[in-house]
Amino acid sequence: GAVVVDRAGSPALAATGRTGLRTLDARDVRDHAVDPGRWNAGEPDGPGYVYFTSGSTGRPKGVQGGLPAITHFVTWEIDLLGAGRGTRVSSLTSPGFDAFLRDAFVPLCSGGTMVVAPHSARSGQGLARWLETSRVQILHCVPTVFRTLRAVGLTPGSLGDLRTVLLAGEPLRPSDVRSWQELFGTEKELINLYGPTETTMTKLFHRVTAADATADSVPVGKPLPGVAVRLLESGEVELRTPFPLHGYLGGRQGGFDPSDPHRFRTGDLGRFRPDGSLELLGRRDRQVKVNGVRVELDDVANVLMRSPGIHDAHVVLTGGRLCAYVVADDGHHEQEVLRHLREHLPAGVIPTVFVRLDELPRTLSGKVDRPRLPQPPEKTRGRERADAF
Repeated sequence: GAVVVDRAGSPALAATGRTGLRTLDARDVRDHAVDPGRWNAGEPDGPGYVYFTSGSTGRPKGVQGGLPAITHFVTWEIDLLGAGRGTRVSSLTSPGFDAFLRDAFVPLCSGGTMVVAPHSARSGQGLARWLETSRVQILHCVPTVFRTLRAVGLTPGSLGDLRTVLLAGEPLRPSDVRSWQELFGTEKELINLYGPTETTMTKLFHRVTAADATADSVPVGKPLPGVAVRLLESGEVELRTPFPLHGYLGGRQGGFDPSDPHRFRTGDLGRFRPDGSLELLGRRDRQVKVNGVRVELDDVANVLMRSPGIHDAHVVLTGGRLCAYVVADDGHHEQEVLRHLREHLPAGVIPTVFVRLDELPRTLSGKVDRPRLPQPPEKTRGRERADAF
């Protein structure tokens, strides 16, 4: 019935030309009497909230979630980590994404403390400093944000209170595991999580081991209690949840099963390891063809990340060329990277364009914001020669 606006939002809303909307100015804080009779008592298993997907690979869609879905995950994490009175849990996620539910309710339902990060703590040195001074014990973040800690000079004595890092939203790479365990071993545990917004936060988890540092990929593991996973004939991952799913605003289109409200096709490709753990093989929308060869862009980025001096990387296909965006040490040159790539990739899938960035642009949820990546230069390297970054 109303739209909450701030200093920037008010003129932006007016510029849309929409009329008849009641607005509430976020700067105008007043106490209001609460009338419990005006609250709507929804069905326990019915829709309880709406969160929009990040839109990093397309147009954002409103996902209708249910309260049992929140309870399912929050109870699991509290039990797994033994969170309780005084446990200090990070809150890095914007309230506009469903991962915020995890940041808020894990500490608040266990008697812990929700430690909200200032804007300066979103990456790199600011993140490390905040983790130290705020004595964060459980860190939730996406791998892109976690990766920024690689370049800030951490030592084995850094982040003294931190005991667990839970990573979700993007692939966790073996190079991420290796750099972390070289500093902390397995003392500060990494847990790889997987679950799309459509099914509410996490549905599978993997407690990272030393072997993951040298593997080809880090698995997303096994399902939470009550969750079932199966692979369709195409190799696509389908999840079945113990609670009903409510689809997108406007209908249950997309990967939702019209005959079973508990099932969702994720769009991710995967395979089961011999121990039953699920390993993701990328997404259909990240598979491209270059000169007739099928290329998984995230695999190329993973090889790049194993190159010494590379802190982060993202690969795209643009204008028929593979372009690599990299965050690298000062003085690191493309020739060194190419030498590494030639040792581990076929010639036809080695990027022909490299763009060096101080950091990868990110969405509010911390994922790589692909539309904000700069346009690559027109010039490309020759077969036998490469320019410095």
